Formats: sequence, structure tokens, C-alpha cells
Amino acid sequence: MAFLSLFHAPDSLSQDSLATSPPTLTPSDGLSSSAQGDSFLSPSLSPFSSSTSALVSELPAFSGQDAPYDLHRLDAENALVALEFFLKSFALTPRWRTPAQRHDWIHDIALMLQLADLHAVSLEMLDPLGNLLLRFRIEFRSPEDPSPIDPARGFELPCLPTNSVASYRLLLGPLYRFYDYAHRLRSRWRSASPLPQQPPNVFLSRHLQTISFQRLSAAIFVSDLARREGAILTVSPAADFALASCADLPLPVFLHRSECDRPFLFQPAQKVSFVLIHTPRGYQGRNIRPA
Repeated sequence: MAFLSLFHAPDSLSQDSLATSPPTLTPSDGLSSSAQGDSFLSPSLSPFSSSTSALVSELPAFSGQDAPYDLHRLDAENALVALEFFLKSFALTPRWRTPAQRHDWIHDIALMLQLADLHAVSLEMLDPLGNLLLRFRIEFRSPEDPSPIDPARGFELPCLPTNSVASYRLLLGPLYRFYDYAHRLRSRWRSASPLPQQPPNVFLSRHLQTISFQRLSAAIFVSDLARREGAILTVSPAADFALASCADLPLPVFLHRSECDRPFLFQPAQKVSFVLIHTPRGYQGRNIRPA
């Protein structure tokens, strides 16, 4: 599968070069990938053919003007809000540095959604050695479990060690008709390869489901660097939730049995292991298991 990345590219790329191999372009603005992050698009490339103009002419019209009830733009906006929160929480700068660039991103994502060619966007955070620490994958579809419950009441931010995240990549796709509408996008894209690693811990972002009115679903994959151990302090009468202490935290961690990797009963003084996340409601645990 081929991947494309967003950079300002020369306008002199030939159709043959695009057809035979994905373009590999360098940033024209001088930004380093470690400081600003790389932005990637992931299409399954279709060959460029002489019939491209006929294909393009059949695509539906897309207005550059904002519509008050444009659901595709709303989905793109919700996705960018989530991505911005994660990037800024780890002191990373989004690729869209100005309101105009941000508007271009929303335009491009909304166009891909309107043409039913984009299904997911992923944020990948890397350590200084280029290893994958966190993958935040947003899918533009209704979740399989349309639960209205938002236990975090905000984005679920994994607690990774300070300065562990050095750079990031943004990936869109896979796409199957990219070259049919590439001329209508406001940003330029180049090829790149996806990372093969998959962090071992995964949990859902219920908050994104809630604020998108169940139109988006999201999963957070995170490395074991976010995993902590603690001892259960108190257990509810029904044993469905508990509070656990953690040596380096000033406040207890909220644990709910629905977030356990496998069923087990909470018991006072029990040692447990969990992925620590920070939320507006305090510390919570995900991927809970006996220690």
C-alpha cells in the first residue's frame, strides 16, 4: 500500500512520474519533521491514465464556501479538534500553523469524505529513535458500540514520560481515487511508508464519539510506557469500580470493570496494572489487569 505526505511540492511533476512511482518530495518551507511533524496521506494508488479527465468531470461539485449544516465539514472539524488536543498536549505544533492552512485541511478532508474515499486519519507519535509510542486512529463512521456514556468527560490522554515524544506523523487513508481529484485539493502530498509497529495497549475514545454525535469512532493505541502499577484502595459495593493508589500520583486512579482486559473482581489491597490516562475528571485506568 502506498502512502502520500503533505508538503508544498513543485508543480512540474509529470503524469508519468506519478504513475510509475509515488512522488517523494521534500518540504519547501524548511520545517523539520522532528519539530513540526510529517503529515501523510495513505492511498492505494490507481494508475494515471488518459481517461483521467473524463473521470474528473464526473465528480460532484464541491463548494469552497462553508455551509451551516455541512456534515462532512463538521466531521473534519471534530477530527482536527481531537488531533490538535493531542499534539498540543505533547508540546507538538500542528502542521496547520495559520487559520488559512487549517481551513485548507478541513476543505481537503471534507472533499475526500464527500467523495466517499476517506475512511480514517491516524496520528502517530514517535520517540527520539523513531519508535511508535502512540497511535490515535479516527474512523469516519459510526462506532460499533454507540454508547452515549463519556466517562472521561474529555479527551482520554495517555500519560507518557516527559520528553518521550519527539515527533509525529499524520496519515490519511487508505484512498483509492486520489488522482481523480488531486487537482481539487488545496495541499500537496507526497509518498511515504507506514510504520509496521502496533503498540500493545488499545482503548476507545468515548469522548470523540460523544462530541461527534456518534458519527466518528476512535481508538488509542499506546506503548507500555504509559502503563503503571498500583494497589486498590476502595471498591464499590457492586465491585464495578474501584480507586487505586499509584506511588508517583497525588490523587487516586479511577478504575471501572468495563475497562479490564479480561474479567476479574476488584478487591481491596489488590495489585493491578493499567494504562494511566489524564482526563478532566482526574486520573483513570484503561486496559486494566491484575499485576
